[in-house]
Amino acid sequence: MFFASQIIHIVQASFFVLLAYRANHYLGLSDLMLYLLIGSFAEVVERMLTIIPSFVIMAKTIPPGIEGTMISLTMTLINLNQFILRTTWGTFINDNFVGVTKNRLGKYYILTLIQLASKFFPLFLINCLLPTVQEVNDL
Repeated sequence: MFFASQIIHIVQASFFVLLAYRANHYLGLSDLMLYLLIGSFAEVVERMLTIIPSFVIMAKTIPPGIEGTMISLTMTLINLNQFILRTTWGTFINDNFVGVTKNRLGKYYILTLIQLASKFFPLFLINCLLPTVQEVNDL
């Protein structure tokens, strides 16, 4: 599920790059249609593929009696990542390296390319984070 979620992230970021370059007009897609497709549908599916596996893992590994606390902690961490940390890092990168403002959008495409490149980073970590079958059997 994590891998599928990251692939959806990458596809979604690719559509944002298309939108920044205005390449969607060459494909016959309006800005509104493309934004609704990538902004709402892909985001909901990505969150579903992120949150539901976390709940399944939590339900199977948590001892009885503290499920509510641990699921609340999990949701807090997921929301912290999705709504605070991503925004903070994006603002930091924009303010210190790119400099896009509402009056100067000339380098907006650079931000979308940075976003697309950053979506590949978790795919490189997947081998480090998930144990192999042999490692699980050794436990």
